Parts: sequence; structure tokens; C-alpha cells
Amino acid sequence: MKVNRFLFPVLITIVIVLTGATINNTGFVKPPKGYVFIPMGMAEIGGKIRTFQAYYISETEVTNAQYWEFLTALKAQGKIQDYELAKIDSARWTQYVPYGTSYYDKTYHLKKDYPVVNISKEGAKLYCKWLSEKYAKNNENVLYEFRLPTNAEWEYAARGGLKKCPYPWGGPYPYNSLGNFLAQFKAFGLDYGPMPVKTYPANDFGVYDMSGNVAEMVGDSTIVRGGSWDSSDYGIQIPTCTEYLVSPTVGFRPVMTFLEKKK
Repeated sequence: MKVNRFLFPVLITIVIVLTGATINNTGFVKPPKGYVFIPMGMAEIGGKIRTFQAYYISETEVTNAQYWEFLTALKAQGKIQDYELAKIDSARWTQYVPYGTSYYDKTYHLKKDYPVVNISKEGAKLYCKWLSEKYAKNNENVLYEFRLPTNAEWEYAARGGLKKCPYPWGGPYPYNSLGNFLAQFKAFGLDYGPMPVKTYPANDFGVYDMSGNVAEMVGDSTIVRGGSWDSSDYGIQIPTCTEYLVSPTVGFRPVMTFLEKKK
């Protein structure tokens, strides 16, 4: 079958958009490890129909191990002012755990696979800036941008392609037919505090913990999304949002886009 020569460039463009690939002189550029593709599409967000361009999002909340790599790099680069803005304030655990605080304020930030908490929004943005610079060094032909998701991008990714669903898994309840909970939140039988990332199943986009575990910052608002281990079942529903503050209940996950090919 022959393809019309005028249609061929359009077909190539469609393939690139749908697969999330960007072409440079060396071929296809792959997304960073641990990031999943969110396809272009439409969704009703806040009562309005929104159109979304494709982007990538971290499949998990940023972990303690990932954040400590960033803090270590700031120290090594002599960026002490940035380090002071970004450092973890573990003393904030005392707001939530007046008893046995030594377990949380002394050990939680050392648990590698747990989501980082007790950090400022400035720290989260500095992490994204550092990550952009890190990948720019390793990928000379493409400009990457890591940043906090917008409020709408976060909700679109949380739904996993489902319409008006209260939870990322689509059902009306925070547990499955066997009675097993599908997120970490304030409920009878669940452990206190955050759980390691990927403890619970991902949604249909392959993104973990969009409800519960820790609430997540967004870049264009002073709210956090998704609820946390200290939220009710209503509090971890996708439409619910709460006010941002530095807390043991709040973390973040970046999104990533390809800005352009370097000339």
C-alpha cells in the first residue's frame, strides 16, 4: 500500500506524539527511568473540559533516597543557601506523633524507599531544577524540563484515563472486593505513617499512590492533592484538595517534558 507523500510527515508526527518519543540526531530520546508516559487527551477538570498535551510523570512520589542524592549534590556544589531551603525538617513529626517521636524524627528520613516528607515547596522546585540540570549533562542534544505538575496535570494523571472517578482505581470504594485496602490512609487496620512507594497497585497509566500515602504539591496553586496516610477515605478522593504546608503528610512527584532539541 502506498502512503501519500504529503500525509507521511503527518503520520510520523502522530507516532511521535502517541509514543512520547522525541527525535534528535542520534535517534529516539527515551524518558528517564521511573517516569511513565501520560498520553494526550481530554478530561473534565473542575467542571471544564481540558485538553492535555502528552507529558511524563514520575511513577512514584520522590523517595528519601532520591532526595538525599539531591541534598548531597547541593553540599558538594557549595550551594549552602539552596541546601538550607531544601533540607528535611524532621522535627515536624512531633506535630503528629507526640509519643515515641524518636522512631519518626530520627529514622524515617533514612528509609530509602519511603516518600520524602517535611520539605518546603522551594525545596521541591530546587529538586526539579537540579534534575533538569542533571539530565541536561547526560543528554546533550535535548533540553529537558522537570517541574511540579499543574493542578490539572496532576488530576489527569491520577485518573488514569477514567472519567469522573473518585479514586485512581476507578471504583467507589477505597478497597477491593476482598476487603483489601488500595491506598494508605487513616483506616482501621492500616499501619500508621507512610508506606514504601509501590506498596499498592498502580492506576491504568502506571502511576502509583495518587491517592493516600503522602499528599502531593502542585506548581500552580497553594494546595496539595491526593490526601495522605492521615486522611479519611473522603480525603484521598481525587477531587479533594487541602492547603499546602510543610508536613509529615506532604511530598511531591515531578513531571517531565522535552522542551526542544539543542541547536
